[in-house]
Amino acid sequence: MTDKKHTYAPSLLIGQEKGFAPSVHKPVSMLLIYPNTYYVGMSNLGFQAIYYHANQHPSIFCDRGFVYKSRPVSGILSGISLRSFDIAAFSASFELDYFNIVSALRESGLNPDRTQRKDTDPLILIGGIAPTINPLPLAGIADAIVIGDGEMVLNDLLNACIQGKTRSGRDVLDSLSVLSGVFVPETHNRTNPVMRLQALDLDLFPAQTHVFTAETEFSGRFLIEVGRGCGRKCRFCAADYIYPRPRWRSAESIISAISWNRQFTDKVGMLGVAVMNHPDIDDIIRQVQSWNMDISISSLRVEAIKESVLDMITASGQRSVTLAPETGSDRLRKTINKRFTNDRLLSLVQTLQDVGVQELKLYFMAGLPGETDADIEAIISLCKDISARNIRLKVNVNPFIPKPHTPFEREPMMPQKELKRVFSYLQSEFRAIPRSSFSHASIREAYTEALICRADENMGNEILLNASVRVPKELAGLAPDAPLPWKIVHIPLS
Repeated sequence: MTDKKHTYAPSLLIGQEKGFAPSVHKPVSMLLIYPNTYYVGMSNLGFQAIYYHANQHPSIFCDRGFVYKSRPVSGILSGISLRSFDIAAFSASFELDYFNIVSALRESGLNPDRTQRKDTDPLILIGGIAPTINPLPLAGIADAIVIGDGEMVLNDLLNACIQGKTRSGRDVLDSLSVLSGVFVPETHNRTNPVMRLQALDLDLFPAQTHVFTAETEFSGRFLIEVGRGCGRKCRFCAADYIYPRPRWRSAESIISAISWNRQFTDKVGMLGVAVMNHPDIDDIIRQVQSWNMDISISSLRVEAIKESVLDMITASGQRSVTLAPETGSDRLRKTINKRFTNDRLLSLVQTLQDVGVQELKLYFMAGLPGETDADIEAIISLCKDISARNIRLKVNVNPFIPKPHTPFEREPMMPQKELKRVFSYLQSEFRAIPRSSFSHASIREAYTEALICRADENMGNEILLNASVRVPKELAGLAPDAPLPWKIVHIPLS
C-alpha cells in the first residue's frame, strides 16, 4: 500500500490528533516506525496497538515515525532522529514496504546491513504479519524479528533491551534470542524453528484506535478489532494458516471500548477477517445501534450475512458494500475452498439492494491454480448479471501470489505476459458493462512481492540490500522436495 497524495507536516498532524498521548519523561527511547506514510501507518490498527502498549512500559517512551522519500526519519512527537533512539522498531504489514525500511535506515545515517552497524546504533527490531510469514528476507537487516503477535512478548523484549543499554550489543542479542517468538539472525542456528506467537485472550491486548486523526483511510471513525484468525482455510490465504484458530475479543470488552470512545466520535468500524462470525455480533450491533452510532464492517462474507447486518446497513444508510468472490466460477471457487455459489451471491446482491445498497466493490484474482480462460470469462458473466440489476460495480483483480504456509505455496505464478493479456481482455470487456469500473494491481509489484515471500536469507540480501535481482517474467513452481525457507517458522496446529 502506497500513499502519494498526502504531504508530511508533523506539527500540523500532531495539532489535529485526539486520544492517547504518552509520557515523554522516561529513561529509554523507542521509535516505532511504519515503513510508509503517516496516512497509511495511522490507518493500521496493529501499529496503533503496539504504540499504545509500548508506552505502558514504565521505562519506555515510544514515539512514532513514518517514511517519506529522501527524508530522514524522526519522531513525530519529539523531532529526534531515528539514529538517536535506543530502539527502532518497524511494523511491516506488506513485503513491498521492506524497501522503505532499507531507505529509512540509509536516509537516517544508519547502515541497513546489520553486520556493519555499531553497538552504539539503535537496536533494529522488525515485526508484523509480513515477516511472520517469512522472516529470512529481513535477516540481513534486523537485529531481531518478532514472529507472530508482538504483544505477547513486548514487555519481555523491552526489558531485555533496557538491560542491554549498559552491555555490549552481543549480550543484548543473547538476551533476546532466548525469548519465545523472537528470531535473532546473528545467534540463531537456522535449524531450530521459531515458534509463532499467538495472543489467545484479545481482551488483554486491545487493538483499536488509540490516536484519532483526520489523516487516515477511516477518518473520524473509531476502529476496533473484534477478532483474529478465520478458520475457513481459503487455500490461497496465508493468514488462515498462520493463525488457524479464530480468536475473539469479548462482547463486553468491545462494547466498553466503543462506549468510552463515544467522546471522540459517533462512528465505529469493526475490523477482522471474519467479523460476522463473532459469537455475539448480534448483541454488539444491537447495543451500538442503541447509541445511534454509525457502524461499518470491514468486509462482508457472502456465506455469513445475518439479519442483524442487514438491519445495520438499513439504519446507517450504507450505500456501498465490499465482497470478495475471488473468481466468477463455482468450480474454481470450490477448489480454493470458498464455500458459496454464484446463485448465492446473486441472491445476496438482491437482498443488499432491498436495504438500499447501490454499489458493490468486488475483488477477484487472476492466475489461480487450475484456472482456465473459461474462469476468466466467468468473471465477466457474473459481473454482467450483477450490473443488470442496476447496481454500480467497482471491480479489482489481483494476480494470484503463492503465499508461504498455504496449500498453494509451491505453485507457479501466471507468467507476466499472460497476466497482461488477461488484464487487457478484462479491461476491454468491462468497458461494455454499464455502471462498472475495472482496475488491477501492478503485475511487477505482485512478482516482486512473490520473490520476497519465497526468498531465503541470501536472496533477501540480494533483493533488499544489493538491489541486484531483476524481476523475472515468469515465476516457476517449487519442486516437491525443494526446501522452503519459511519453515524456520513453526505454526502450531491450534
